[in-house]
Amino acid sequence: MQDWQKAKEDYFDRWAASYDAFYTAWLYRWGHARLLAQVHPLQASQVLDLGCGTGFLLRGLAKRFSDLRGVGLDLSERMVLQARKRNHPARLSFVQGNAEALPFADAQFDAVFST
Repeated sequence: MQDWQKAKEDYFDRWAASYDAFYTAWLYRWGHARLLAQVHPLQASQVLDLGCGTGFLLRGLAKRFSDLRGVGLDLSERMVLQARKRNHPARLSFVQGNAEALPFADAQFDAVFST
C-alpha cells in the first residue's frame, strides 16, 4: 500500500467511531438525500458503494429499493467495522478494500455509487 493510502486509511480509522455524528450528520446527510431523490427506480439487483464509510448511503438505497442488494467497500478497516455494527438490512454487506484494486469479479455489480 502506498504511503498516501496508508495515511488516508489511518485518518478514517481515527474518525470511524464518531464519523456519523460529524461527517454524516453535517456534511453528507443533505447530499445523500438529494442523491437518493434523483436516483430512478433501480432495476439493479447488486450495487457497490465505493468509500462507503459507515454505510449511510447504502442504507438509504436499501430503504428506497426493497430488492436491492448492496456491498460497501471502504479503505478503512474501522469504518467497515462501524458499518457492520449499524442496524443495516441483512442484504447489505461491508468489506475492507481498495477502490483502485477492487476485490470483486468483473461485471458483478449493476450500479456503482461513490460520494
